[in-house]
Amino acid sequence: MRIKKRRSQQDSLESVGHGPAIEPYPVAQDEPLTHEILHYHRAHEPRFNKALRSIGMSAIAATAIGIGHVYEDVHSGIEAGKAAVRDDRASIHEVYGSDNESALYSHHATFVLTGLGTKNPTETAETLRSHQDVGSVYALEYSNKDLDTADMAQQIVDQAEQDDLRYISLDGYSAGGPIALDIATHIYQHEPELHIVSIVLNSSPIGEGSLTQRSSEGIDIMNALLSVHEDFVYYERGRLITEVIARSDRYMTALEIVDHQGFRLYDISTFSINGVKYLFDLENLQKEVKDVSAKLDEPDTASGSLIKHQADFIVTTDYRRNLEILSELRPGDIALPVIVYTRAQHADNDRVVDIDASEKNFIDAVEQYGNPYAVIDGPVRHANPGELPSEYAAMIRERIQPRVIGTLVFYALRQSAGDSKVDTRARNNASSEDDFPLVSRPEN
Repeated sequence: MRIKKRRSQQDSLESVGHGPAIEPYPVAQDEPLTHEILHYHRAHEPRFNKALRSIGMSAIAATAIGIGHVYEDVHSGIEAGKAAVRDDRASIHEVYGSDNESALYSHHATFVLTGLGTKNPTETAETLRSHQDVGSVYALEYSNKDLDTADMAQQIVDQAEQDDLRYISLDGYSAGGPIALDIATHIYQHEPELHIVSIVLNSSPIGEGSLTQRSSEGIDIMNALLSVHEDFVYYERGRLITEVIARSDRYMTALEIVDHQGFRLYDISTFSINGVKYLFDLENLQKEVKDVSAKLDEPDTASGSLIKHQADFIVTTDYRRNLEILSELRPGDIALPVIVYTRAQHADNDRVVDIDASEKNFIDAVEQYGNPYAVIDGPVRHANPGELPSEYAAMIRERIQPRVIGTLVFYALRQSAGDSKVDTRARNNASSEDDFPLVSRPEN
C-alpha cells in the first residue's frame, strides 16, 4: 500500500518564509480522505448519536450565552452597588436618654459599636440599658461604602456639640473595639474640648495572632474570592458570599492537622486548607444561606464592601500607635482615657477571637505606654450581650462603670474648684465602687 502525502499546507507555509512545515500525518491512498470519512459517518450514524451531538453543541452554545449573561449581571450589579453606597456615610442613633437625674451624668454619653458583618448596632445598644446609669446611649452605624474612622469621629463630635456632651465613652464589641480605639484617637488628637472617659474592647481582636485559626481562614477565603476582581465587593449578590463566609464557624468543624498546605478536597463534606482538615456541615450551611438571604433586603445589612473593610481593619489597624497617643495627657484633661479589655473566662468559650493572645498583646502595649487599663473576664462568650444581657449588665455596672464614674467625679470637682492639676491615673485603675464615696447610683 502506497502512502500519499498531503502537501498543500506544507507548500503554503514554505512559500511565505515560515520554514518547513511539520510533516502532516499520512493518509493511506486507498482509504477515504478525512472529509469523506466524516461525510460517510454523518450519513450513516444512528439518530441517537446525532441527537447527542446536537445536544452537545447546544450545551456549548448555552454555556457561552450563560457566561455572557452572568458577566452582564455581575457588571451591572457592581455598577448598581457602587451607586447605592457612593454617598453613604456613618450615622448616629440616639437609643436612650440618661436614666439618672444627677448632674454628674448630664454631659456624658456612651457610644456603642459592633463588629465584623454588622452595620447598625442599635439593637445591641438597646440591650445595654445599664449604660443609662451614667448618661445617654448612642449607636454608631457604619457606612456601607467603607470604614472611615475619621468621618465617624467627626459624627461623634457633631453629636456631642448638638447635645452638649463634654465627656464620652466608647463601647466596642469584637472588631468594634479596635475601631472604637481608632475613632477615639482621632477625637483625642483634634478635639481638645471633648474628653474621652473610657474605651471598652469587648472580646476584641488585638494585634498579631488575635483571631482563631478558623476566623483567619474565613478571612483568607473571603479575600481569595474577592481577589477575582477588586470591585466584586460592590456586587449586591456578593454580600451573600461574604456574609456566609463570615459565619464559617457555624458550619465548619476542624478535625485534624494534616501535612498538605493549600486547598484539598477529600469528599463532598471534607476538605483541608493551610494544614487543617475540616468537616463541612451542608445542612448548617443551608440554614446560614437561608438566614443571610432573608436579611439581604433589609436596609441595615452590611454590604460586601463594608465587610471587606472591617476584615482588613482587624489585620492592619495600628493599635499600638493609638494606645501611645492616648497615653499622653492633653492640656485641659485631668485624666487619661481608661482602656478596658473584657473577655470570656475561658478561651474555649470564644471561637472567633483568640482572647488569650489578644489580652497579651493588649497588656504588653498598655504597660509599655502607661495607659490606665483593666482586664475583666466574665461568664460571657464572644461579644454577645444580646444573648447574655444580665451577665453584661452586671459586668458593666460592677466592674466598668466605677472607673467611668470616678473620672466624671474628678472632672466635676475640678469644675467646681477650678483645679486643673488633679492626677487621676490611680483613680482610673480603682477596682471597686467603694473607692468612690461621693457617688450614688440607682440599683436597677
